[in-house]
Amino acid sequence: APDSRGTLTEDPTAVRAVSLTRRIIVGTRGGEICEIEKDGRIRVVIQGHAEGEMWGLSTNPKKYELCTVSDDKTVRVWSLEDRRMIRFKSFQDLLRTCEYSQNGKYIAVGTKTGHFMILNEADLTVVVTVEHRNQEVSDIKFSPDDRHLAVGTHDNFVDIYNVETQKRVGICKANSSYITHVDWDAKGKLIMTNSGAKEQLFYEAPRGTRITSIKTTDIEKMDWFTWTGVLGLVCEGIWPPATDVTDVNSTDLTKDKQILATGDDFGLVKLFEFPVKGKFAKFKRYTGHSAHVTRVRWTYDNSYLISIGGRDVATLVWKHERNTDAETVPASQGKITVANVRTTPTNSKTTTTAAAPTAVAPVRQEKGESDDSDNTDSEEEGYDSDVQHDRSMDYNARILIDPVRPKTDKQAAIRSSTATNKPIRVKVKPSQRKINEDVALVKAALKSSIGLGLLNAAHGNSTTNEALNHDQKPRGRIIDLELDHIHGYRSFDCRDNLFYLADNESIVYPAAGTCVVHHVSR
Repeated sequence: APDSRGTLTEDPTAVRAVSLTRRIIVGTRGGEICEIEKDGRIRVVIQGHAEGEMWGLSTNPKKYELCTVSDDKTVRVWSLEDRRMIRFKSFQDLLRTCEYSQNGKYIAVGTKTGHFMILNEADLTVVVTVEHRNQEVSDIKFSPDDRHLAVGTHDNFVDIYNVETQKRVGICKANSSYITHVDWDAKGKLIMTNSGAKEQLFYEAPRGTRITSIKTTDIEKMDWFTWTGVLGLVCEGIWPPATDVTDVNSTDLTKDKQILATGDDFGLVKLFEFPVKGKFAKFKRYTGHSAHVTRVRWTYDNSYLISIGGRDVATLVWKHERNTDAETVPASQGKITVANVRTTPTNSKTTTTAAAPTAVAPVRQEKGESDDSDNTDSEEEGYDSDVQHDRSMDYNARILIDPVRPKTDKQAAIRSSTATNKPIRVKVKPSQRKINEDVALVKAALKSSIGLGLLNAAHGNSTTNEALNHDQKPRGRIIDLELDHIHGYRSFDCRDNLFYLADNESIVYPAAGTCVVHHVSR
C-alpha cells in the first residue's frame, strides 16, 4: 500500500500470527506486522529483524538514521523521525558489525566469515569486498578523516586499510586474544584495542606498530574520537561484582565526553558519569530487553540512545533528557549560600542580612566519583544503583531459590524494638558529597566575615527546602532516558501472539522484554 511503513523482506513469507476484525492483521516470520485491507492492499505497520542474533549497530553522523545488521543476513537503515525502515539489502553471509563513515556516504559491514564490505549509504550497493581473515569481524571503525579503516577480528588482529586504494597498509599483531573493541584518537594517528584477554593495547596508525609508552593514567587526558571500549581505569566502575570481561558488551561516550552508556549480558542499559573511576560506580539503569544487550550508540547530537538485543533482535530507541545547565541551581529553589549573603554596615555595627535568592553554583561532585563504602546519597541524586546492595549480592545464587530480600516478620521486629524502648544508634559514614560541602562551607566562612553558624544555618534551611521539593530533578549531568520506540516483533519462536484490542484500531504484541500497544493509524 502507498502508506506502508516498510517493505517485506521475504517473498513469499511464512505467517506466524493472524487476528481478524474489520481488517486482517498478520505477523510474519521475518519480524513484520502487516495489515491487509479488504481490497487486498498490504500495509507494513511494524518491522524488525528475523531470527538470529543481532550485533551490528551504527548511527548516522549527519542525520537521525541508524543502520543495523544481524544473523538474518540483512543490512537495514532506519529513520528515527519516521520510525520505520527506509531501505534494506540481503547478503549471503551472517553479518556481525557495521559502521558509518564520518561523511555519512558509506557503511562498512563485517561478516561472521571474516571478510568485510563497504556499501554506498544511499542504495546499499557494494563498493568493495575484502577477504583477508577466516574468523568473524567483531568491530570496524573509520578513521576521523575517513582515509583509513580499522577492522578487528577474532583472529586476534586489527587490519588497517587505505579506503581510497582499498589496500591493507598495517596490521596490529600484539593482542593475545580475539578483538572486542577498536577506537581511534581524534587525530587518526593512534588506535586503542580491547581483547578477550582483558588487554588494552595501543598502536600507531596506519602502520600498526605497537606503542608501549602510554601510561594508564594518561589515557583519560588523551583526545579520543570515539570511546566504545570497556577496559581501563576510566571504565573501572561499570563492572558489577563477580563479572568477567564478556559481561559488559558495549559502551558509547557522548560527544561532549560527559555520559557513558553501557549494555550488558543482564539485559540492562546503564548511564554513568564519565570517567567512571572506582569500583561499583553509581548509575541509572533501564530495562526493556529480554536478552543480552549487544550494542549501544548515541545519535550525532546525543538526543537519542539506541540499544539492540542479541537474541530478542529488537532495536530500542531511547529519548535522552539532559540537564544542560548542571553548573547552577534554579533561583526558584531559593538556596542561600555565600554568594547571596551580604554584610551591610550600619554606623559602627555590622548587620548581616540575606539578599534576594539568586542562581548560584552548587558544590560539585567529582566526575565519575564512586563512593565504595556508602550508599546514602544514591536516591537523592536520582541514581538507581545501591552500592552496598551490589557489593553484597551473590551473583552465583539461583534466583527465587535464594531470594535477595530475607523473609522476616516485620511486625514482630517492630514490636520487639518498641518493647525495649532503647534508642537505635547507627553509625553512618558521611558521603563524599557531604564532606565536600562541609569543607566548602568552612572555607567560605574563613574567607568572609560571616560566622560559620550563620552559614551553617542558611545551608541547613536550603537543604530542608530542597528535601521538600519532590518534583525537582537531580543536579547531576544524567537526567533520564525515556523509551521512545521499538523496532521489532517477536515471531521467530512464537505463534499467535498478535491481537486487536476492543477499539479495533490498536494492536498488542510482544517485542524484546516489553508488551507493546500500537495504534495502527498513527
